[in-house]
Amino acid sequence: MRHTAETVLAGALDRVKRGWTKGALGRDADGNLVDAQSRCAVCWCLVGALIVTAPRANAARYAALRLIGQAIADFGGYSRFCDAMAFNDASATKRRDVLAVLRLALKEARAA
Repeated sequence: MRHTAETVLAGALDRVKRGWTKGALGRDADGNLVDAQSRCAVCWCLVGALIVTAPRANAARYAALRLIGQAIADFGGYSRFCDAMAFNDASATKRRDVLAVLRLALKEARAA
């Protein structure tokens, strides 16, 4: 499948809706750290969800990360240069915040 920023963001949004974590790319049902791409993973951080959706670092994944960076800044209280991992793992960040950022980024990708 050829990925676009839109498909990467939509896939990441779907993963985070199913399960979200912080402090790890992925976790299993017992809360143990696992690789984001592991079959045992049941929840993912923002970056882990991107990795699962687009396993190869490519232009679509980089474009999705740029859109996420802008969405994080638009979300409020964060620098444009706050990276996705730092945002995801910030103590104040909740699952609803990550979902909101993914939705904002996806909206921008669809408008492009």
